[in-house]
Amino acid sequence: MMNIFFGPVGRQFDRHELRISRNEAVLDRYLEALGNSSVDTILNQLAQIYVAGMHAGIQAGFIGHHVRWISGNIKGKVIKLESAATVCDQELSTLLVAALNEADSVEFLTMDELIETQLCEANHLVDSDDLELLPAITVDEELFFAVFLGGWQFGYQNYLYELWQRQRPDYDDGRRYRNAEKMAQQIATTMQLADFGCPNTKQYILDQTIKDINDFNELY
Repeated sequence: MMNIFFGPVGRQFDRHELRISRNEAVLDRYLEALGNSSVDTILNQLAQIYVAGMHAGIQAGFIGHHVRWISGNIKGKVIKLESAATVCDQELSTLLVAALNEADSVEFLTMDELIETQLCEANHLVDSDDLELLPAITVDEELFFAVFLGGWQFGYQNYLYELWQRQRPDYDDGRRYRNAEKMAQQIATTMQLADFGCPNTKQYILDQTIKDINDFNELY
């Protein structure tokens, strides 16, 4: 007798779970190799994950702002919207990446503090300089996801900041930035991006970072 639950939806669920399982295995390999790397390599890799989160945040901000106006042929318009989001990401991320490459910029210092704080917490350290003394550095899933989330919020809030700057150029600049930061945090909470145990959250983050993970794994 055929199991009534083994239909198309069941098979899709199985494929989804298998995809998550495979990606998690790739991530485990990546984290293990990363933990046995130099501090500089770890910092550089986590910076790339932060930037991957930034790209995802910018695109999420763009889509979130425009999707409310979609009607009619929803599927076709969503595809066009995603394409437009990519263009928006390319334009804004060029400016943000340039800022992140400036060691004395607020953007770089914000990213650097986040990464070092996460590394210290994962390794039970007070000072990040002590990372050099460890035979191996703990780089776990929670740290990885937290760095991505920090980048995502950074991208989302900067998209909103730029949008609101065009819409209300007379508005107080500091308040605009703080409001964008607050909104990015609220949206991240709504999307459960801080719930790293949620399968959908894991899959979303892994989808955005799998290229960086695979590129590193090929070298190590």
